[in-house]
Amino acid sequence: MLDEEIRDKIRKAREEGKVVDSIEDLKCLKHPDSPFVVHRGIPNSETSPGGLSLSTYVCETCRKEGEPYPSDSIAYDCPNCGIVMGDYFKFPVHSPEGEIYEERFVCRICEKELGYNIGLHK
Repeated sequence: MLDEEIRDKIRKAREEGKVVDSIEDLKCLKHPDSPFVVHRGIPNSETSPGGLSLSTYVCETCRKEGEPYPSDSIAYDCPNCGIVMGDYFKFPVHSPEGEIYEERFVCRICEKELGYNIGLHK
């Protein structure tokens, strides 16, 4: 169960339009008539209620124009929040030798861990 502080953050993000319920509700500032499409899955993510891995989304027109994508043209799934505009936080985990060996992906609204990569640099 989510605590009151996290529920308030999610409610405020919804009021500001930073969290939506459906991919059809996402709007790119640069291409407001362009739909969002699934970009890729979040590595090692838990599954959504529908049984699919959590995903990232991008404005279809921005995707055709190529990377890097502006933050208002991307979004991601969060099991607590819904679909969140922008990018999630990425936290590197370092080995004792200082090498990055893991990267954790965390929702920027509720701070839930969404997924991770292992074995990035050796």
